[in-house]
Amino acid sequence: MKNFVILLAILNLASCDLSSNTPLSFEGNKAFNLEEVLLKSSPKPLLVYFTAFGCSACRTMEEKVLSSKTITKTIQENYTLVSLIVDDRTKANKENWKHSKIVNKVLKTVGTLNGDFQIQFTQTSSQPTFVIVNQQKEIVSIRGYTNNVDTLSRFLEEPLN
Repeated sequence: MKNFVILLAILNLASCDLSSNTPLSFEGNKAFNLEEVLLKSSPKPLLVYFTAFGCSACRTMEEKVLSSKTITKTIQENYTLVSLIVDDRTKANKENWKHSKIVNKVLKTVGTLNGDFQIQFTQTSSQPTFVIVNQQKEIVSIRGYTNNVDTLSRFLEEPLN
């Protein structure tokens, strides 16, 4: 129930345009609406990738782990991938601004909104972080950095079995 309440807190953000977020595009989304993404991705679970422009561990993982054929195939066939960049300084649309209880101020950039969402959603603030979300808007699994293809493959395959 707690996860559901946390997920509802982000529904005031603008809709996510998945047309430019093809599988394994780590470009990042400017805004995020979980319900709309889940509807568009049905019946696939959602793989949320919290990343940052300034995250060297993210780039290393993208290059060495996420680019493997096994991982690429698993994600493309079984998940809808949404990348949320936590240090994106792009100003968000005013209607998406929100007051953060965590930092006690109004969040006005895409990155601060994504970062605040990550903390509420996962109780973590490190990148990279991967979160698998099912169609019931429940967190199935959370995984941080790994440099091992087999470890990430198990993380991605386990919820599918």
